[in-house]
Amino acid sequence: MTAMGNASKRLRFFWRATRRYHCAAFLLTCQVAIAALGFWIVANDGLPSRFSKSTLVMADSANDRGAFISCPQGWPSNDPKDLCLLGDRSQPPSFVLWGDSFAGSISDAADISARDHHRSGYLLRVMTCPPIIGGTSWQAKYEAACATSNNRILELMKKTNISNVILHANWKLAGAFENPLHQTLVTLSKANASSLVIMSMPHANSLTVSALTRMIIRGKKPDIRQSRAAMDKEFAAANNAITSAIRGTRSIKLDPFDTLCDAKACPLAVNGSALFHDGTHLSGAGARANHRMLDGWMAESSLEIQAIR
Repeated sequence: MTAMGNASKRLRFFWRATRRYHCAAFLLTCQVAIAALGFWIVANDGLPSRFSKSTLVMADSANDRGAFISCPQGWPSNDPKDLCLLGDRSQPPSFVLWGDSFAGSISDAADISARDHHRSGYLLRVMTCPPIIGGTSWQAKYEAACATSNNRILELMKKTNISNVILHANWKLAGAFENPLHQTLVTLSKANASSLVIMSMPHANSLTVSALTRMIIRGKKPDIRQSRAAMDKEFAAANNAITSAIRGTRSIKLDPFDTLCDAKACPLAVNGSALFHDGTHLSGAGARANHRMLDGWMAESSLEIQAIR
């Protein structure tokens, strides 16, 4: 019995030791496998079988808000040096891009076009703040900055000898803006300013970056297009109001549909990236791809603009 008992103890000891060894070996193998998987995922920018390069490019569009997203809201300091400068920094500022977040979303386009024409200009934008002298924001948290910014536009022009103004906004949400915009353009004209009013921008509706990314994952190509006729109809009232507002002033209008769309449709992606980072605002890629919409004005805006009757 003693011999058998000793043998049984040795067997139990051997079994426990072997079991501990196998458990330790198993855990070590798991750690090595997880580490290897981690290195592989990093090296391949994710899981390629699920997230292809085209998927990642499209998904990144949601974060592409352009190079000037960090520019100040409005002009709180009253010093032009605190405003972001667009274009060729070696040239004195000759224009101001003025408006709400939609104006901010085309700042990359203005920057490239201005550099191409050896010009520079200031960016003066406030969220939810249409470029109307005396106007204010439809969001309470931006009311003060909006009122200050809009009421200082003439002061900025006087301080910097600027005589060219680009106005852009989400006109569809600007309310009954025709008369206030007209009065603003009349005031700018009396200050010897020439103005360019950029009309409504097309948008992606529900085809946001996330929706387009899901389409790519499912094997569809991101060349989704919106109907030009539907977009024209949606923005007809706002664009007609702009056409009326510029009459009798030193102002012209620019329809971005002429650059972003063809006769039948408006594309929602360029080179795999979404044109609109949130469905309504141009992404940095979208603005950069369409900078030529401002080329004609950048080249000619120093010339006298005759009043439109």
